[in-house]
Parts: sequence; structure tokens; C-alpha cells
Amino acid sequence: MKVLAIFLMFAGVLHGKLIRIPLRRLDSSGRQMTNNGLPIQTSLAGVNVTSHHSQPDSSLTVNLTNYRDAQYYGSISLGTPPQVFTVLIDTGCSDLWVASTSSSPESGWSRRHHTYNSSKSSTYVANGTEWSITYAVCSCNGFVSQDTVTIGGVLVKNQLFGEATRVSGFPILTSKYDGTLGLGYPTVAQVSNVPVFDNFLKQGLIDDPVFSVYLARNSSDHPGGEIVFGGADPLRYTGDFHYVPVTGQGWWLISMESVSLGSSKFCAHCPAAVDTGCSSIGVPTPLVDGFMGKLGAIETPYGEYVIPCNDIDALPDLTFTLKGMAYVLTGRDYVNKITQGSGALCIAAFADLGYYTKWTLGEPFLHTVYTKFDRGNNRIGFASVVV
Repeated sequence: MKVLAIFLMFAGVLHGKLIRIPLRRLDSSGRQMTNNGLPIQTSLAGVNVTSHHSQPDSSLTVNLTNYRDAQYYGSISLGTPPQVFTVLIDTGCSDLWVASTSSSPESGWSRRHHTYNSSKSSTYVANGTEWSITYAVCSCNGFVSQDTVTIGGVLVKNQLFGEATRVSGFPILTSKYDGTLGLGYPTVAQVSNVPVFDNFLKQGLIDDPVFSVYLARNSSDHPGGEIVFGGADPLRYTGDFHYVPVTGQGWWLISMESVSLGSSKFCAHCPAAVDTGCSSIGVPTPLVDGFMGKLGAIETPYGEYVIPCNDIDALPDLTFTLKGMAYVLTGRDYVNKITQGSGALCIAAFADLGYYTKWTLGEPFLHTVYTKFDRGNNRIGFASVVV
């Protein structure tokens, strides 16, 4: 039971999403700063980010590893010669950061991960601006550096990114990845006002301002997922995309017409963030008790909601209605069955979002669809995923 309890703690704290605090200004260095404290970098002025065609002339693909259906990460490299890292693919933030060799000596986390060493890169440019991000139950901070980034065999020049010198909190300390590749809008960036995806566009590395995500349902699948920058993989979906407009350009925020669990409606015309970095479906706090009561779930001391495994097939369908289209999840879609020896534990993949008033469509939802994030038209497309 001790191992199972540790896993419960691991799974539960992964569900918290970002609570960000601004960067501190470092005026003494003489660097210019934007109003929110970010280092100034050339903007996207003059770059056309309107999509005119559905099949781009160029795209690049990165395969992902699926760790326990809770972390989806891929490989990138930084510097010259390249230093390789695994990064969490996260549409719930906009920053690229990796572990640094300058991490505090007591940091066991950095010793278990690949760390960026600026002294070994001929293309490194010092910056030094401090950054700090606080998550719901963990945090990280460090300083900004600039170097080349290679993703899917394509080189992004002069990218500002964060070197993480200190991390705290169970989710990051137990993570399999070395950092995070944020794919949200620049307005929520904490490290650079031109994130990696915006530099793809600025430097003309992709033709279409979109990226598409496939997340495998089973951690034993190889690859465990896929992200395509500049297009979509026709082998991963069938039919046409159903597009939903983005209502908030920070996180990928949309408006849902309704959320229903069986015959009970829990939301009408409510906001939701589509978030590849969230291992659960986030439920606003005022609705949690009624929602879990409908499922017959019991809360554990670790904040998880446990359901008798024999009841999974009898659970009500969970229906999200998005711009006239109903997306239905069964109990098998939203309950994680964890085996330990001869026993099993079934955990509902939902999280209490604390003070947040929006829902979060995380990995349990994204397993059931193939998703296209369209920056050019500020919309998200969902298609039937090929299983």
C-alpha cells in the first residue's frame, strides 16, 4: 500500500495548473524590459499569421513519450553542439525552460535530469533576467539565456529560454522530463515575449501557423503521442475538423455550450482551457461536490476521487457540447485503473481547480480526439482520432 499511496500523491499533485507571478525587472543590467518585465525581442510585426490553406508545404513532427498517461514529453536540443533534453508539451503555458547546471547544489532534481551547460555551447548568449513560475503545488525559477533550439530537425535561432536553477514541489521533483515547452499565446509568457512557436513563424520555419496534437490512450503505445508543427498528420485522424473559436488568447480558451454528466447539466456557456499539460479534467470548485456525488466517488487524503472498479461500465457518459458538436466520454475514458499486485484502484481523472472558474479539458478529453491548434485563425479544431 505504501507504493500505491506514493503513486496516488504523484497523480494527484500533477493535476494542479499554473498560477503565474511576474518576472522581476533587472534595470541595473541596462537591458530594456517590456511592461511586464520580459526581455525585449523582435516582435512578429509584419509577419502574416493568417492561414490560407489546409495543407502546408512544410511541417515538422516530434514523437512523444507517454508516462502513465500523465506526462507527454518529446526531445529537443539546445546549443552548439546540441545538448538533448526531454520537455513536457504544454498548451497551458508559453515558456521554454530546462534544468540548468547552475542549479542549487542541494537540488536532487537536477542531478536526475539533463542540465543545460552554457559553457559548452558556441551559440550561447548571456541574458541573465530572472524568472519565476509558481504552480498550484510546485514552483521553479532561474534566469533567462539565449541559444539555438532544434526541434524536429529544424533549427530555431536566438531563442530566449529559461534556465531553471531551483524547483520545488512533488510533481516537478518526480517528473520524467527536463523542462517544459509551452505553446500558449505570448500574452501569458514569463520568459520571452517571442516564445518558440512564434519564432517558428517569425523565422519562416513553417508555412502554416498551426500545430496538431495526438495523445495515445495507453502508455504502452509507441510512440506515446505526436505533435506536428505547421500541419496535421492525416494518419492520425479521420473526417473533417470541427472548429471552435478561441475566446481568450492567453491560454487556449474556448466557450462550451454545456457539460453534462448523464442527465445532469453542470454548466451552460462556460469557459474551458484546452490543455495538453494537464493530466485531468479540471472542474471549478463550486461544482466539484455535486459532480463527484453524481459519480459516487470518494475523496482520498491526497485529493483523488476513488470509484469502485466494478462500477466503471455503469458510470454515466460525460458530454461536452462545443459549438453544436457533442463529445462523449465514457467511464473508461475518465477513470484511470491502476493495478498493484493482485489489487486495483480506480481513480476518476478529475481535479478541483481551486479558485479557477473555468474548466480544463486535459488529457482524458484529448485522448479521444485529434486536436489542431490554429493560431492563424484563433480557433481549435477537433477530429475523430484513429485508435
